[in-house]
Amino acid sequence: MPVKLAALKEALRDGLHVDNLDRMIGLCTDLLNEGGPRVPLFVFRSCLQYLHYRKADTPVVAGAIESADRKFVETASRLLDALSGGGSGTDLLPLLDELVGRVLSLPASYSSG
Repeated sequence: MPVKLAALKEALRDGLHVDNLDRMIGLCTDLLNEGGPRVPLFVFRSCLQYLHYRKADTPVVAGAIESADRKFVETASRLLDALSGGGSGTDLLPLLDELVGRVLSLPASYSSG
């Protein structure tokens, strides 16, 4: 599992474009199928799926979208670090809450219309 978590973190650094979101969703699914920590991986994958849904067919990346992406990546990176270190539920819950908050507060321009 640590190898796939490392691959997921590397993919996160490659950005939140649609093809890379597909890649990260697949890695999360693989980790879930291998018995990885279910709740954080499921929440993370669900956030990625939502970003994918919102980004599909978005023609131009605006400043607000870049800012939202950067904040999401920062939070997701901390979550993956915690998972790699075997973080406990009490460590992960605030990160999961922040990650979901990042997705729920996306600007209106973060969609295909």
